[in-house]
Amino acid sequence: MSPQYRSFSIILSYCSLLMQGVLGFSSFFLFFVSFRYFIYIPLLYYYIPLSSNSL
Repeated sequence: MSPQYRSFSIILSYCSLLMQGVLGFSSFFLFFVSFRYFIYIPLLYYYIPLSSNSL
């Protein structure tokens, strides 16, 4: 009984670690994507009038 319980607790702790890693990575990815969009939106606002004026 105890070896099964130990393996189950190891699997459970591994799954919780995996979920923590996935959540951290997804939050970091969302932050990175939003940061890139916050950079790109002003650049688009600056470049669209320039290109339309040059055309």
